Amino acid sequence: MTTRVPVMLGDVQETLLIPLYARALETRRERGLVRDDLAQQMVESIDYDFTRFDQPPTLLGSVLRTAIIDRWVGEFLAEDARCLGRRDDLASSSARSVHVGCAATVPSATRASG
Repeated sequence: MTTRVPVMLGDVQETLLIPLYARALETRRERGLVRDDLAQQMVESIDYDFTRFDQPPTLLGSVLRTAIIDRWVGEFLAEDARCLGRRDDLASSSARSVHVGCAATVPSATRASG
């Protein structure tokens, strides 16, 4: 059994646990919209009553927002992946998140709006 880490958070900081929990729950689903094994591991390691977030609108909104942002980032990186060492990194949503900062440092990554 893994030792669970207790957390002491304020109300505002607790809201950051909602998307983490939503990603973990969605990962457990057979055909989930997102896959985030790290989120699942983190939720399992934190000593916190996540069930208080089990209201469907809260979790569904978080999952949908995550899926949309993950898609946008994946599309952006597919267009301008020069900062990536290997293009197969794009298959991993966690790699996408890590590489967003890298893309921001590439001069051509700045897009004109319009």
